[in-house]
Amino acid sequence: MKNIIILLCLLTILISCKEKSSGMIEIDSNQNSGNFDLANFYSSTDYVGLTFPDSVNLTSIRSSKIKNDKLYVHDLPQNKILVFDLNTESFLYTIQEIGEGPEEYQLINDFDVDENDILYIYDFGRKIIAFKDGQFYKEWHQLKLHIRGFQKTKNGFLLISPNEGYEQNRYPIVEIDQEGNVLNLMGGEMAERLSLPIKFFQKESNSIYINDMYNNQIVTFDIETDSIEYSKFFIKDSSTFQIVDFWQINFEDYFLMIAFQKGEEEQGIISYFKENKFVSNYTSFLCSLDLLAMSSFPTNDDKGEYDYSLMTDEFFPSFEDYLKNITVEMGGSLELDGDYYSFKEYKLEKNKFEANRTKILGILSNNKILMRKYIRR
Repeated sequence: MKNIIILLCLLTILISCKEKSSGMIEIDSNQNSGNFDLANFYSSTDYVGLTFPDSVNLTSIRSSKIKNDKLYVHDLPQNKILVFDLNTESFLYTIQEIGEGPEEYQLINDFDVDENDILYIYDFGRKIIAFKDGQFYKEWHQLKLHIRGFQKTKNGFLLISPNEGYEQNRYPIVEIDQEGNVLNLMGGEMAERLSLPIKFFQKESNSIYINDMYNNQIVTFDIETDSIEYSKFFIKDSSTFQIVDFWQINFEDYFLMIAFQKGEEEQGIISYFKENKFVSNYTSFLCSLDLLAMSSFPTNDDKGEYDYSLMTDEFFPSFEDYLKNITVEMGGSLELDGDYYSFKEYKLEKNKFEANRTKILGILSNNKILMRKYIRR
């Protein structure tokens, strides 16, 4: 009996060491500081132009990832992934094996890439299928998963679970191995909420940050130690809100994009946190290193060297017009992707601004994707 008690105590200690909470973090929705300048985190900017053959179409970019100097772009409407070599800034190949048979998928619900350049596609409700260098590699038929989000880990896959849970486990976040066995359970209560965020996951070094939108918290999962940390949020004067998107800049700094109900009105804010403490809300981003706006959170590369955003040629005309009319002395304004930005108080050295503008205009005239890179300090 004594040995059993000791064993139970040890298990309790191990579990408590594995999981920890940052407590409840309050957000003051009334506090607003205008534009946030990304130059606080970056030392410089750069721009890359990417193109592809006329026989290849790109409708829109749902998401993208960088792994081992390759860029993977998910075109959701056309159900395919375009792959580029960032070292040579060239197009490599397209993955588009649509069908119901072996070595084919019906729908790219989500995808991820591991350290060996193996690309994993989650085919909703059917299987997980993998490709390497554009060719079929392997598929897992036993994993007929009806899940909402998917991410590769060192030992298997992370799942954002459906309402009924995975294998009757009532947790919103589950890690399984490649045979489907449960390795880790994370998150709070299951919920009936059906809306989806812009993204569920972000990798940064050895950590995977997870949007547990069902419980208004960010879960930090260390893939080396299996340790789990929870940061749970609430909004002052509002009981109903949702984390639409998030952006983990580094271990200390992050942003949340939040939609919430205040009285009869629906509102949205971008909240900034440092060391898990609320700092302020912002209406938009810009970078005084180049006077360019962002219509969404950037994406991080796999080495922690830079963040980036992608723009397709659909938006080139309005962006080109902005670049031709903005002045260093007076700042400027830009309508991008349905949003309006004004930078009247920001200035930049004229020679640097002119060099940026010349390079970007050259890219817009000869390419189909503009990649804006923000180099980390």
